[in-house]
Amino acid sequence: MRTDVEQVRARMPVSGRRAWLVLAAAVLVAGCLSDQAMLERRCAARPEILRGLPAADQARLRRGEVAIGDTTQMVWLAQGEPTRVLSRLTAVQTNEVWSYSFPVQSNDIVYPSTSSWRPVPLANGRVAWVESPVLMSGEVMSECEYLRVEFAAQRVVALETPRRACTPPRP
Repeated sequence: MRTDVEQVRARMPVSGRRAWLVLAAAVLVAGCLSDQAMLERRCAARPEILRGLPAADQARLRRGEVAIGDTTQMVWLAQGEPTRVLSRLTAVQTNEVWSYSFPVQSNDIVYPSTSSWRPVPLANGRVAWVESPVLMSGEVMSECEYLRVEFAAQRVVALETPRRACTPPRP
C-alpha cells in the first residue's frame, strides 16, 4: 500500500517535482548566507555609511571589526542588528549597550520540571494518590554572548568580550 507522500509523488509530474526541489534549495541557500554575505548586503543597502571614511576604517568595518569612537551606524554595518539593546545607568549619564549573541543547544540535560500526583494501587484494592517530581530531559537552548558595545552620544565608548571563548558559529 502506498503512503500519502508516495501517492502525491505518483500524481505529480516530473517538472512539478523539480520545481519543488528548486524552491527548497533556494530557501536553504537564502537562509544560510555567510557572515560576509550579510555584511556585504548591509554595505550595499547603506553605502553612505562608508562614504567619506578612510580606507583603513572601511576595510576594518568590512572585516566586521568595531573600534572605540565608531558611530552606531558603523557598528550596525560591521555587526548587524544587536540581539538585545540595554540601558546602562552611570553616575553621569545613561548609555545604550548593544549585545550580540547566538543560540547554543545543549543535549541530554535532566532537570526537575514540576511535581505531579499519580495513583498508586494499594493491597486492599483502594488507590492512594502520591506526589512525585516530574523530570524533564532533552534539548535546552541558551545564549552565548560574544560582544557588548556601549555608546555615549552615539559613539562607542566601551567594548566587552567574554573571557571564555565564545565565537559566533560559521557556516
